[in-house]
Amino acid sequence: MIAKVIIEVDFLSPSDAAITLRSLSPDNAPLPRDMKLEMKVDENTLTIFLEYNGNINTLLSTLDDILASIKIVGGITTLTGKI
Repeated sequence: MIAKVIIEVDFLSPSDAAITLRSLSPDNAPLPRDMKLEMKVDENTLTIFLEYNGNINTLLSTLDDILASIKIVGGITTLTGKI
């Protein structure tokens, strides 16, 4: 079964969205086999495209990691204004 997920996160500023994208990028290698991941920023929105053909638990773990990382980065940028 192929699962496709799109996550869109709106930030207060384009710089917060870009900081989050840069923070997530190192964590995305290597990806599980048969998984495709693309991320982009447009204005204040970070969009994440995830496609996976495999065990649903692997997909859910990856989504959980991505969302937890976004929450952590969001907390840091809120507290300091920048990373």
